[in-house]
Amino acid sequence: MDVTLAKTFLAIIDTGNFREASERLHVTQSTVSARVKSLEEQLRKTLFIRNKSGATLTQAGRNFQEYALSFVQLWEKALNKVSSKNTYQDYICIGARPGLWEPIVMKWLPWATSTFSQIAFRVEFGIAGEL
Repeated sequence: MDVTLAKTFLAIIDTGNFREASERLHVTQSTVSARVKSLEEQLRKTLFIRNKSGATLTQAGRNFQEYALSFVQLWEKALNKVSSKNTYQDYICIGARPGLWEPIVMKWLPWATSTFSQIAFRVEFGIAGEL
């Protein structure tokens, strides 16, 4: 499975619909739909019930949600570890709910990494009890 499929799945959950997820991910709505279709074909399950008011998770979607989140987090950890030059003086790990990614963390993280270039940042997402 491609990590972009999991990220798209989580963006739909976070925004509640395909259109807003497409805006957040900077892709077309048809791209979001195609990614969900691909993911549903791979899992052989319908993940969302689509209606005019948005998208609602099916039971299969709810079951897959924690795995998608874990997959994205693991991918980010691997990417950070592999691409790290190990020249950092310190390391900070930040835990946040998935809903905080776009409004807070994505705006703060670029500033923090450029301002504190000697510090490695890692962001983990999940519910409060799991962080």
